[in-house]
Amino acid sequence: MLKPELIAPKAPTTPRSFGGSRGPERATPNDLLKQAARRLKIMSLLATAIWTASSIAWHIQLGSASGKLGFAPYQLSDNIAVVAVIASLAMFYYARSTKSDPKFIPNLGLAYMVLTAAAIGLITHWSIDPRIAAMPILPTISWVGVVILMFAAVIPISTKKTIIAGLIAAPIYYAYLKDELRHKGLI
Repeated sequence: MLKPELIAPKAPTTPRSFGGSRGPERATPNDLLKQAARRLKIMSLLATAIWTASSIAWHIQLGSASGKLGFAPYQLSDNIAVVAVIASLAMFYYARSTKSDPKFIPNLGLAYMVLTAAAIGLITHWSIDPRIAAMPILPTISWVGVVILMFAAVIPISTKKTIIAGLIAAPIYYAYLKDELRHKGLI
Protein backbone atom coordinates (compact mmCIF):
# COMPACT_ATOMS: atom_id res chain seq x y z
CA MET A 1 0.00 0.00 0.00
CA LEU A 2 1.26 3.50 -0.86
CA LYS A 3 2.02 5.97 1.86
CA PRO A 4 0.42 9.42 1.25
CA GLU A 5 2.89 12.23 0.60
CA LEU A 6 2.48 15.49 2.46
CA ILE A 7 2.89 18.74 0.58
CA ALA A 8 3.66 20.85 3.63
CA PRO A 9 5.27 20.00 6.94
CA LYS A 10 3.02 18.96 9.79
CA ALA A 11 1.58 21.97 11.63
CA PRO A 12 3.02 22.56 15.11
CA THR A 13 0.71 22.01 18.03
CA THR A 14 -0.71 24.88 19.99
CA PRO A 15 0.97 25.36 23.37
CA ARG A 16 -1.24 24.38 26.28
CA SER A 17 -0.31 27.32 28.47
CA PHE A 18 -1.39 30.91 27.86
CA GLY A 19 2.10 32.36 27.93
CA GLY A 20 3.56 29.77 25.58
CA SER A 21 6.93 30.20 24.02
CA ARG A 22 6.90 33.07 21.59
CA GLY A 23 9.72 34.42 19.58
CA PRO A 24 11.00 37.93 20.00
CA GLU A 25 8.66 40.69 18.89
CA ARG A 26 9.34 41.72 15.33
CA ALA A 27 10.04 45.34 14.52
CA THR A 28 7.53 47.22 12.40
CA PRO A 29 8.93 47.88 8.91
CA ASN A 30 9.97 51.46 8.15
CA ASP A 31 7.52 51.83 5.27
CA LEU A 32 4.60 51.10 7.62
CA LEU A 33 6.00 53.55 10.16
CA LYS A 34 6.21 56.24 7.46
CA GLN A 35 2.60 55.55 6.48
CA ALA A 36 1.62 55.80 10.15
CA ALA A 37 3.38 59.17 10.36
CA ARG A 38 1.39 60.29 7.33
CA ARG A 39 -1.89 59.15 8.92
CA LEU A 40 -0.96 60.81 12.21
CA LYS A 41 -0.20 64.01 10.32
CA ILE A 42 -3.67 63.93 8.73
CA MET A 43 -5.33 63.15 12.08
CA SER A 44 -3.59 66.02 13.83
CA LEU A 45 -4.57 68.45 11.06
CA LEU A 46 -8.18 67.27 11.30
CA ALA A 47 -8.03 67.64 15.08
CA THR A 48 -6.86 71.24 14.62
CA ALA A 49 -9.84 71.95 12.38
CA ILE A 50 -12.29 70.23 14.75
CA TRP A 51 -10.99 72.05 17.85
CA THR A 52 -11.18 75.39 16.02
CA ALA A 53 -14.62 74.85 14.47
CA SER A 54 -16.14 73.50 17.69
CA SER A 55 -14.80 76.43 19.72
CA ILE A 56 -16.23 78.93 17.25
CA ALA A 57 -19.58 77.10 17.17
CA TRP A 58 -19.62 76.96 20.98
CA HIS A 59 -19.09 80.73 21.23
CA ILE A 60 -21.79 81.42 18.66
CA GLN A 61 -24.21 79.11 20.49
CA LEU A 62 -23.48 80.72 23.89
CA GLY A 63 -23.63 84.22 22.45
CA SER A 64 -26.95 83.64 20.73
CA ALA A 65 -28.62 82.01 23.75
CA SER A 66 -30.57 85.23 24.35
CA GLY A 67 -32.26 84.96 20.94
CA LYS A 68 -29.99 87.35 19.06
CA LEU A 69 -27.00 86.29 17.01
CA GLY A 70 -23.90 87.02 19.05
CA PHE A 71 -20.50 85.78 20.01
CA ALA A 72 -19.71 84.90 23.63
CA PRO A 73 -16.59 86.47 25.16
CA TYR A 74 -13.35 84.58 25.66
CA GLN A 75 -13.58 82.12 28.56
CA LEU A 76 -11.07 80.28 30.67
CA SER A 77 -11.94 76.99 28.99
CA ASP A 78 -10.79 78.47 25.67
CA ASN A 79 -7.22 78.15 26.93
CA ILE A 80 -7.63 74.37 26.78
CA ALA A 81 -8.82 74.54 23.17
CA VAL A 82 -5.90 76.82 22.28
CA VAL A 83 -3.41 74.38 23.85
CA ALA A 84 -5.04 71.50 21.96
CA VAL A 85 -4.83 73.41 18.67
CA ILE A 86 -1.17 74.26 19.29
CA ALA A 87 -0.39 70.64 20.20
CA SER A 88 -2.19 69.40 17.08
CA LEU A 89 -0.33 71.84 14.83
CA ALA A 90 2.97 70.93 16.48
CA MET A 91 2.24 67.23 15.91
CA PHE A 92 1.37 67.94 12.27
CA TYR A 93 4.57 69.89 11.59
CA TYR A 94 6.78 67.43 13.46
CA ALA A 95 5.32 64.41 11.65
CA ARG A 96 5.64 66.23 8.34
CA SER A 97 9.15 67.52 8.57
CA THR A 98 11.01 65.13 10.83
CA LYS A 99 14.07 63.24 9.72
CA SER A 100 14.38 61.35 12.99
CA ASP A 101 13.89 57.66 13.67
CA PRO A 102 10.48 56.58 12.27
CA LYS A 103 9.92 54.43 15.38
CA PHE A 104 9.63 57.59 17.50
CA ILE A 105 6.58 59.02 15.67
CA PRO A 106 4.07 56.35 16.89
CA ASN A 107 5.29 56.76 20.48
CA LEU A 108 4.85 60.52 20.17
CA GLY A 109 1.40 59.84 18.71
CA LEU A 110 0.41 57.96 21.85
CA ALA A 111 1.55 60.90 24.00
CA TYR A 112 -0.51 63.17 21.74
CA MET A 113 -3.50 60.85 22.29
CA VAL A 114 -3.16 61.18 26.09
CA LEU A 115 -2.93 65.00 25.78
CA THR A 116 -6.02 65.03 23.56
CA ALA A 117 -7.93 62.87 26.06
CA ALA A 118 -6.99 65.25 28.87
CA ALA A 119 -8.15 68.23 26.82
CA ILE A 120 -11.46 66.54 26.00
CA GLY A 121 -11.99 65.69 29.67
CA LEU A 122 -11.27 69.23 30.79
CA ILE A 123 -13.42 70.86 28.11
CA THR A 124 -16.30 68.47 28.73
CA HIS A 125 -16.45 68.70 32.50
CA TRP A 126 -14.85 71.99 33.49
CA SER A 127 -17.33 74.77 33.03
CA ILE A 128 -17.73 78.15 34.66
CA ASP A 129 -20.98 78.96 32.88
CA PRO A 130 -23.90 78.35 35.32
CA ARG A 131 -26.17 77.23 32.44
CA ILE A 132 -23.78 74.38 31.68
CA ALA A 133 -23.17 73.50 35.34
CA ALA A 134 -26.94 73.15 35.86
CA MET A 135 -27.31 70.59 33.06
CA PRO A 136 -28.20 67.07 34.20
CA ILE A 137 -25.58 64.37 33.87
CA LEU A 138 -26.74 61.61 31.56
CA PRO A 139 -24.99 58.46 30.40
CA THR A 140 -23.25 59.25 27.14
CA ILE A 141 -20.57 57.83 24.93
CA SER A 142 -17.31 59.54 25.71
CA TRP A 143 -15.29 61.15 22.93
CA VAL A 144 -12.20 59.94 24.74
CA GLY A 145 -13.18 56.37 23.89
CA VAL A 146 -13.53 57.36 20.25
CA VAL A 147 -10.08 58.96 20.29
CA ILE A 148 -8.49 55.89 21.91
CA LEU A 149 -10.06 53.55 19.35
CA MET A 150 -9.13 55.83 16.48
CA PHE A 151 -5.49 55.99 17.52
CA ALA A 152 -5.39 52.22 18.04
CA ALA A 153 -6.63 51.75 14.47
CA VAL A 154 -4.31 54.30 12.87
CA ILE A 155 -0.97 53.86 14.66
CA PRO A 156 0.81 50.52 14.24
CA ILE A 157 2.34 50.08 17.65
CA SER A 158 2.55 47.18 20.04
CA THR A 159 -0.60 46.13 21.83
CA LYS A 160 1.12 46.58 25.18
CA LYS A 161 1.95 50.26 24.52
CA THR A 162 -1.52 50.94 23.15
CA ILE A 163 -3.20 49.41 26.22
CA ILE A 164 -0.94 51.36 28.59
CA ALA A 165 -1.65 54.66 26.78
CA GLY A 166 -5.39 53.89 26.74
CA LEU A 167 -5.35 53.09 30.44
CA ILE A 168 -3.65 56.43 31.08
CA ALA A 169 -6.00 58.40 28.80
CA ALA A 170 -9.33 56.96 29.96
CA PRO A 171 -8.87 57.49 33.74
CA ILE A 172 -7.85 61.10 33.10
CA TYR A 173 -11.26 61.66 31.55
CA TYR A 174 -13.16 59.78 34.23
CA ALA A 175 -11.33 61.66 37.00
CA TYR A 176 -12.87 64.88 35.66
CA LEU A 177 -16.28 63.22 35.43
CA LYS A 178 -16.05 61.97 39.03
CA ASP A 179 -15.04 65.47 40.20
CA GLU A 180 -18.05 66.94 38.42
CA LEU A 181 -20.39 64.36 39.96
CA ARG A 182 -18.97 65.12 43.41
CA HIS A 183 -19.36 68.88 42.79
CA LYS A 184 -23.05 68.40 41.93
CA GLY A 185 -23.57 66.26 45.03
CA LEU A 186 -24.39 63.09 43.13
CA ILE A 187 -21.66 61.00 44.78
